[in-house]
Amino acid sequence: MKEIYSAFIKAQSEIRGAVKDSKNPHFNSKYADIESVIEAIKIPLAHNNLAFIQPIFSENDKWYMNTILIHDSGQSIESGKVEIIIQDKNNPQKLKSSVTYFRRTCLLSMCGIPDTDDDGNAASAKGNNDNAEKKEHGNKKPVYVMPNKPKNEALISDQQWNELKEQFVRASIPTAEIAKVCWQLWKLNLKSPQDLKLYQYEHLMEWISKSASLDDFNKQIEFFMTK
Repeated sequence: MKEIYSAFIKAQSEIRGAVKDSKNPHFNSKYADIESVIEAIKIPLAHNNLAFIQPIFSENDKWYMNTILIHDSGQSIESGKVEIIIQDKNNPQKLKSSVTYFRRTCLLSMCGIPDTDDDGNAASAKGNNDNAEKKEHGNKKPVYVMPNKPKNEALISDQQWNELKEQFVRASIPTAEIAKVCWQLWKLNLKSPQDLKLYQYEHLMEWISKSASLDDFNKQIEFFMTK
């Protein structure tokens, strides 16, 4: 395995962030789509005689994916099979959306790819704002409180559910916390994504964006519960 490890170390040093050039219209946020992720890795991998494949297969009426990095020496590194969660297997659009989401997430994880702003000025402005905020708050993150506005009772989409889980994964917070918080705040027994309403999704997405750790996230929730 020495050859593939050596090649991958070199390739990873050349990989830059995947540009967040797609928008989530429901939450006015950006994310790196599958095209941006592939664009970020294909040349560094090829320069080091590496490539990837993501075979999809079915077992016991469930769909799985395996992301495999391959080297021209014949060596390979596998992610292992990952179940593709599909809410409606008879809906081709939802099937495609789920497959694309898991392809993107597995590649981000396996290649260690960060997401980056597609606007350098925006990133610079954010850095300046962060510095000003640190001075004002003594390097403490402000607690986020959702504005008092009418609750949107619409149920979230599969894409929003996947984005919510991805945000938790990026923050290294177990996705099981989603169900715990839903019960804490709304006495909602979250058994499926179809149980989550849009205003609850917005709460969770905002809290996770303000949190650097599980402890930070729990403090946000505790603060809200005292209000």
